[in-house]
Amino acid sequence: MIGKPYFKSGSSTHQGAWLRDLSPLSGQRDTRLWVTHGSRGTRLYEFDDEAALTQNDTRTLYELDERMPYMGTGHVIFRDSLYYHWADTWKIVRYDLRMRAPVAVHQLHHREAQLSGGERLYQDVEGLVDFAVDQTGLWVLYANLRPTASHSDTSMGDNDNGNNRNYRPKPPEDWDEDVVFLAKLDPDSLNVLKKWTLRLPLNFRGNAFMVCGTLYVVRHANRQRTSISFAFDAYTDEAKNVKIAFTNPYGNTAQLAYDPRKNELLGWDSGNMVLYPLLLSNNTL
Repeated sequence: MIGKPYFKSGSSTHQGAWLRDLSPLSGQRDTRLWVTHGSRGTRLYEFDDEAALTQNDTRTLYELDERMPYMGTGHVIFRDSLYYHWADTWKIVRYDLRMRAPVAVHQLHHREAQLSGGERLYQDVEGLVDFAVDQTGLWVLYANLRPTASHSDTSMGDNDNGNNRNYRPKPPEDWDEDVVFLAKLDPDSLNVLKKWTLRLPLNFRGNAFMVCGTLYVVRHANRQRTSISFAFDAYTDEAKNVKIAFTNPYGNTAQLAYDPRKNELLGWDSGNMVLYPLLLSNNTL
């Protein structure tokens, strides 16, 4: 069961992410929080605790390599590292917070794969990759590869003058945007330990998170009242349709991240940082 979300802090940025270290290497209670603003950038802000976050009292500013900016809002902090999607590539990065440097990079699709501008993981969130951490480790959910322009029809058509920001190239007939991939990752090397191919229509994918090895998919991120409509247990390979009530309190959720230590969901909704308490029964919602 998912409890009523409550407000923790606010930002002027519509899309963003707020993060906890979901398994600090020290093993001790870690009150630190991290924030990224926007769906593209190079800055990660660290705060001592929730009070400092509320007062916007930054403890540390991390500057990513400007040649390796993040994209999306699906990053996580895990074992003193930031895991993020390298913008405009199919690469994912592990950035060590102590060394202040990237220490691992992995290509999700084949070596020559490039973004073509039409791929989407979720309906209304800019981003193609969503990391997750649960009781069993590090996961990544990512979009299907769209063939590049040389393999698809990218003509603008009569009604597009080339300035339409929402324009997406026409996909070839053999491309399927309803396919997504779930992978279990080695947290050190980012190597894929196991991978699943899931068929889930784009109009059912608002956002998602992992709990106890199960992927839960929220149907809509831009409606206040919606539901979790799909669940996939990666350990039994069982997919099922479910209906679990879910609320986007401010009407546009850009981030959902499960904290297995506190059994809470962190959400970023229209610039508002919110928490959802969870109640599990036999390790399921």
